[in-house]
Amino acid sequence: MPAEREEWFKWEREACVYHMDVVASAAMQPLREYFGATWPKTILVFRGDVVLWCNEMAALYALGQKMIDCYVQASNQKKMLRDWSEREGALRAAFKKIDAEKLSKLPDAELSRLYFAAEHAYVDWYAIGWLAEPVALQGENLVRELLSKKGFESESKNFKRLFSLLTCTTRKSFNRREEEEFLEIAAKAKKASKSEVSKLLAEHVGRYFWLHNNYLQTTVLGEPFFAKELARVLEKHPEPRAYALALSDSAKELAEEKKKAVAELKLNEKESALIALVDLFGWFQDHRKEVILQSLHYLDLLLREIGRRSGFSEREIKQLLRSEIPLLLEKKIDKRVAANRLKNCVLIRSPENAEPAVFEGEAARKKEKNVFAHDLAARDVVEIRGSVASQGKARGYARVTMSASEANASLRSGEILVTSMTSPDFVTAVKRAAGIVTNEGGITCHAAIVSREFGIPCIVGTRIATKVLRTGDFIEVDGNHGFVRKLVKEIKE
Repeated sequence: MPAEREEWFKWEREACVYHMDVVASAAMQPLREYFGATWPKTILVFRGDVVLWCNEMAALYALGQKMIDCYVQASNQKKMLRDWSEREGALRAAFKKIDAEKLSKLPDAELSRLYFAAEHAYVDWYAIGWLAEPVALQGENLVRELLSKKGFESESKNFKRLFSLLTCTTRKSFNRREEEEFLEIAAKAKKASKSEVSKLLAEHVGRYFWLHNNYLQTTVLGEPFFAKELARVLEKHPEPRAYALALSDSAKELAEEKKKAVAELKLNEKESALIALVDLFGWFQDHRKEVILQSLHYLDLLLREIGRRSGFSEREIKQLLRSEIPLLLEKKIDKRVAANRLKNCVLIRSPENAEPAVFEGEAARKKEKNVFAHDLAARDVVEIRGSVASQGKARGYARVTMSASEANASLRSGEILVTSMTSPDFVTAVKRAAGIVTNEGGITCHAAIVSREFGIPCIVGTRIATKVLRTGDFIEVDGNHGFVRKLVKEIKE
């Protein structure tokens, strides 16, 4: 294992063994069948309800270059998007079948059939979805190289401004779409009756009940949740349509700035095609997240019912591998397997093996120690550098968490969200945050996309933010120059 920490792609988030094993399996043989290459060896370190996903960065860059070489060509790009849409259609058809059934009344064989059909459709769809990260990572490298060739110094303000513009997506994220729809509800609610507001909220629930789902747990957001959000929105934005218009104008300004930047740089056809591809894949990655959150809802419905019949709690069944679910249905899995993995577990998915290598107990601790052997000891750092994802400055108290549910529940308006990497289930916290700081992620990650859309200063890719900062630290996020600085603490009111 390489000694340099920077050689590793790391993603840390609340997650369970089952959901991570399913998506990791899609990155191997299913992706090979579609694209002709797989993700590199993937190491998953589980510590309770948090996973650290690791890959060698050099291998991801190389894979990303292959993908860019393929999909920068318009014909290949169109085919890929068509294939992805078709597979999403098959996945949504599986959702409809689940919705149409009373799961608790199904015979075991029918429940099993429904589960495997949904899981297969999910893996089949996700195989194409795994194009996102390698393209984004290598795309950012190529944009950096492009700007350097144009004579811009990497630490200059102009470089950072142009890099942020060239790597942003001009397409609307689903968080932004949901926000716009909710602002329209807020505008109508000012003059509507209680029953009319209730109807509007119920319709919104049907479209967005899955917003807080993640790889650890799923929940159905109901009308009470959105009613509270409505009260918050009306208090913060008494004129919802005016705020919606401001958001729209901001998006138009960003698109215009990007257009001017491309013209200013006098890009040739090949360079322009690269920028267009990075823009497309910014949306691609966001849409993938939208479908994932919905898919997790349906898979969890099936897992809960399978677990109920097998005597496994939801938390226990989610410690099993994808290949172990059939054994559970046949009652051939001991609960001690789940208990052991909740303590310590490491999975290694390799392209050459159909099943992951699994380490538990002391063997898992040794693997984990190897992964973290070269982590930076950064406790005394007072200034952290990262990539500018969204410009602007903000000062506030840090709220450091790996948990979306904790962030959504506890982050106060004006605080700075500090986490490993945001995901769509952080959306409630993101809307309250004065700024965002992440360990991981690039300019096309979720934090970058939503921070630009909502005008929130954001620094990504710091590597060490959650190790250096603590909840309650008073910090400054400088989205103009790419740093986060600890300040002398102010007294909380």
